[in-house]
Amino acid sequence: MSSCIEQLAGFRTALLSVGIDLAVYLQAYLSDKTQTYHIGGGINFRALSIMMALHGNPPIFCRNLLQVLQDASAVLDVLLRIEMRVPLRRAPLALQQFRRTTLAISIASFPRRVWWDYKQTRLFAATYLLSYLNTQTLTIRRRESTEVMVFGLTFLINALSHRLDDDSSARDLIRCIAPLTNDIALSTLMRRNADANSQLARYPEGYPWIPGGIFILRDFSLPPVSDPPRFYHVTEVSSGTYFYFANCTREQAGRKLYKQYYKEQAPGAKWVPQRKGMTVARNQQPREFDLAPQEGAIIRLPMFDHVNLDGTAEIQQDNESLSEAPVERDEPSMGDSLRTILDQMASDWMQKLGNASKSKSSYCFITQPHRQYINVADLNSLNLERFFQQVQYRRVSPEQWNKIIDVLIWEYNKPMPKSNTQQPLCLYHGMYLSLMDGAPPGMRDSIRATLQGELRKMPWLPYSRSDRIWIYETEPRSNEGPFRAIPHSKNGGPRIAINPKTIGHPSWVPSAQNVADIEELRREIEESSDAEDVAPMIVSGAIPFGAQPTQQFIGELLSQPGRGRFMVDHE
Repeated sequence: MSSCIEQLAGFRTALLSVGIDLAVYLQAYLSDKTQTYHIGGGINFRALSIMMALHGNPPIFCRNLLQVLQDASAVLDVLLRIEMRVPLRRAPLALQQFRRTTLAISIASFPRRVWWDYKQTRLFAATYLLSYLNTQTLTIRRRESTEVMVFGLTFLINALSHRLDDDSSARDLIRCIAPLTNDIALSTLMRRNADANSQLARYPEGYPWIPGGIFILRDFSLPPVSDPPRFYHVTEVSSGTYFYFANCTREQAGRKLYKQYYKEQAPGAKWVPQRKGMTVARNQQPREFDLAPQEGAIIRLPMFDHVNLDGTAEIQQDNESLSEAPVERDEPSMGDSLRTILDQMASDWMQKLGNASKSKSSYCFITQPHRQYINVADLNSLNLERFFQQVQYRRVSPEQWNKIIDVLIWEYNKPMPKSNTQQPLCLYHGMYLSLMDGAPPGMRDSIRATLQGELRKMPWLPYSRSDRIWIYETEPRSNEGPFRAIPHSKNGGPRIAINPKTIGHPSWVPSAQNVADIEELRREIEESSDAEDVAPMIVSGAIPFGAQPTQQFIGELLSQPGRGRFMVDHE
């Protein structure tokens, strides 16, 4: 049992340069190719997750996998793969002197049907236990010992068709569920066969044990007088292992793993959910709402006119109004495609903007339907309050600015890290790759350079890394400078990078709650008989701190179009 957990089918060992061929490593394992086997209506996921294991009687994944194993047993063979590493100078001699009998006495031979029956039996037993646990009360299911058992059963089910993990989290779980391999004496683990011609008769002391585990499909039994297998005195996994398998903390398990039994906490009035999965295409219809006015440094982005197919990109100014009727074309031009990618990119960034885990308000107050209207021109402002309720920023160096742009416009045909789970789910990234696929090879570098050139003109960009678009860390790394969080200096927020060539500093011009509050303030000032009785007020971006706004000044300010977003603090 323990050998099956440590290594599903086979063994591996370091030989330390011993033997006639000076081999330094030897590995042998079985492969049934179930990962590449597909069946109609079969498995939809490559592995069983904790979320799927906790729901269903039986879980749908286990039921489909059992059907896959039953069908695969009739058509798929079991292969034995052998790998031996020797010094290059000894390779010819090792190939000549290699004997199959070297491994034949250590690896048991068995028919294909036995292997598939064993996998189905093991899956059925684990599925039966999961189904039984899923029918228990929530109090029993939330016990720490029950959750560890579910983790172990999920781990063993995935081991039927996947190589077992060998990282720290997997070893932490194995210590809780697996018996000690060498606790059982080899002489008691396998009884000696009376047949002198059998392979077991060659080993009077029992079957050979190889470090790393060995899988044997032979008849064996534990004598009644033998000691029972012992386990580690560990009954719980660490918090890191718990998060690795459950994808949430213990405190979040009630809401994320058992959410069908828990009511979702009512979010605050300013809470906007993050876009999960693939982003939605940008809404190109004229929007019926206004964002905050653009305050601070503004850099006008030119419109794309056309891109020459001779390998060079050319951008020209187009001052025509966007409200005019679009020109009907059979196929979009290269300039239209690039403009669409840039606008979709801005919308995708805001759709993927997350939320604080312990807060009822969002980092971005714009709802998801409204985020679909955002284009790249909307981000052309250093008034951070236009989108964020809390944000942290830093003016980066030119090298860091170019590195961020290289991440946002990924190099074509360059493998992306598997840890990046945001950018592949952004629609603009797929549009960019599709455009590069259809473009001539000599044009691809020009397309990427054109998009990157436009991003270099932006006043700010998400502080992206190769594994994610948005970062919410509050402590900078050793190679990073400090970030400044606004409006609350200790609340963190999503990180953004300020263009090193941008003139000016980020501004924060919060909006009033509504027009009625400002009208009420106007009436209070008009009803006051003495202007000196008016309490000190602050109008951000309009008058100095502590100054007394006059009646005429506020009237002129309110009469200006588009000046409805400013903060008024009064005691």
